[in-house]
Amino acid sequence: MIQEGGAEAVKLEAEKTWRQLSALCVILTFPVMGHIGLTPQSIHRMGGYKIQGKEERQRQKLLAKDALALEAAGAFSSGA
Repeated sequence: MIQEGGAEAVKLEAEKTWRQLSALCVILTFPVMGHIGLTPQSIHRMGGYKIQGKEERQRQKLLAKDALALEAAGAFSSGA
């Protein structure tokens, strides 16, 4: 994907299964950009596009749980 498609990194969402995949990609030396908040691969399960982090508790989860977990997995960046 990266070599033949010319991508500079892969984007993975912050859910638990994606975090595990993110860590594996980093081990395999693929650059990983984590994605928190609006997670396009999960829109059907979430019932469509919904604004994330409107409430303080949601914001804290995005930062304290999802972004930090992606960082720990080795992602070089997180976007929302």
